[in-house]
Amino acid sequence: METKVKGAPLFTVILCTYNGGAKIGRAIEALLRQEDYGRLVDRFVIVDNNSTDQTGKVIADFLSDKKNKAEYVLEKRQGLSYARLAGVKRALSQWIVFIDDDNYMRGTNWLLSAEAYIKRNPKLGAFNGVCVPFFQEPLSHEEQEILEAAYRGLACTHLDMEDARNHPVDEGNWMPFGAGLVIRAQPLLEMADRGWLKSPGRTGDSVISGEDTEMCGYVAGKGYVFGFNSEMILEHDLGRKRLGREYIFKLYDSFSDAFISQRKRYVLGRLWLLWVYSKTWCFCRIREVCRRSNFKNELEKHSAGYAVKRIGRDLFCKNGRRREV
Repeated sequence: METKVKGAPLFTVILCTYNGGAKIGRAIEALLRQEDYGRLVDRFVIVDNNSTDQTGKVIADFLSDKKNKAEYVLEKRQGLSYARLAGVKRALSQWIVFIDDDNYMRGTNWLLSAEAYIKRNPKLGAFNGVCVPFFQEPLSHEEQEILEAAYRGLACTHLDMEDARNHPVDEGNWMPFGAGLVIRAQPLLEMADRGWLKSPGRTGDSVISGEDTEMCGYVAGKGYVFGFNSEMILEHDLGRKRLGREYIFKLYDSFSDAFISQRKRYVLGRLWLLWVYSKTWCFCRIREVCRRSNFKNELEKHSAGYAVKRIGRDLFCKNGRRREV
């Protein structure tokens, strides 16, 4: 599928939301404050993934002003992947920007910085910028410990701006993720024609993941490279509920599921998983002997244990039962 409009503004912005009525207004306002918004944005697609709260009413306030270029789309199929597909199908531009209802662009030059970065890097296929956690109120000591251990799993690149300044991202080893993802539209339109993604993405309270990796992997397969632009700063309004132990464990289990599922389809991938299984099993045994108290080590031990069970089940069992030798 060819991009439908030649010479169109650079970006289609797709904001996907599910029951985001409490946060989405701030996310939209941060986008609309961007300098040169009218020149850079072809359309702003807000995809409501069948919300049951006041999300629709909040969105309606922004639809009447034509300068906002906002379009409302209701996607009744539950899943972030379906919501993104609904937005991608409406893309007329060269690039797509994905943001969520809890992503706030800091400052007014986010889109301009993205444009400049694209011009400097003609082989780019997908990239992110700095993404830091944002909370409405102070965290407890335990919550801060959990955040420090798991902030990357919560789609943040750094703990705060000081961390971003002191620890710049290595662009050569960077895999972009969905919060603030800027990605070429053409490969995604091709994926839409071919049936889209295998992962449904997050669905309501589910934390299924993997769709970001699928999109970026397809773009990389077209010969493009990934990038990271430290001038694009995004605040991710996480909310304290995401800092509960059970939520974090469930989230990291979903990462393991997505990672394993994408690799077990291929013979070499299955051999690689067997090697990982052996290595991770040894790691688990060592952790049993060398227990530590902080949450980072607790998370590592939980994730390794889950990966052992999941890989072992997929490699050595069939339909949940041990394979016959």
